[in-house]
Amino acid sequence: MKGDDSDAGRIVSNYPGYIRDFRTAADELKKLKDKQRDADATIKTCQAFDQEMVAKANATKDDPRGAEDLSDFAKSVGRKGEDLMKEAERKLAEVDRHRDEVKRFSASDNKWSSVRSNMHYSADAMARAHRDDYDKARSACEEVLKRERHKQVEAVLGKLANSRQGRTELRKKIDELLATLADRVKDVQSQSGTGYVNGASRSRPRSSRTSSASRAPPVTTRTAAVSRPPGRSGFATCGPRSSR
Repeated sequence: MKGDDSDAGRIVSNYPGYIRDFRTAADELKKLKDKQRDADATIKTCQAFDQEMVAKANATKDDPRGAEDLSDFAKSVGRKGEDLMKEAERKLAEVDRHRDEVKRFSASDNKWSSVRSNMHYSADAMARAHRDDYDKARSACEEVLKRERHKQVEAVLGKLANSRQGRTELRKKIDELLATLADRVKDVQSQSGTGYVNGASRSRPRSSRTSSASRAPPVTTRTAAVSRPPGRSGFATCGPRSSR
């Protein structure tokens, strides 16, 4: 009886402190529970960002502003993804802190042992699930965080870049051709015949289809040999000189 009285007295004397510590730990456990849905929301937002970037890339047209608009869009969404993951990291640190606070509860007298064990287990389980969801969100946002290096965006930008290069090259060749044509029809009255004009009329790119710039063909003339008439530097012929 004396021992029982001693145990009872100790439990009664410790009870107010245990209750106080329990309430503190329980508040931290509730905070863990409140954040349980945050990580799942982050995953869904990252997935939505990724889908937006893919859709934008697929819808981008080959026009003068297409690549620029897509690049700006990828940068904008990428910044949103970075902000989202920074916030997720902050919440993850808070979750770890809440779990540690719960596990500070250490009452173990009699039935308090089960209370402590269950609280610790719940805190560990929620913190572990939150970290798992954070890792899933990081994976879902991996391409988003690359901005213009997003695999789909990068692929489309690459095609547009090649197309722009083709158009630039084609324009260059056309400009060269036009310069040559202008030279061939200059001072026709002083030419000995119509050969230069005839050659100019036959000078053209191999294909008039310029819409597919990435397949832009080289500009050619009808003859491979280029000769220069006396007294006309930079004046090339594209056909046989007429003696008439």
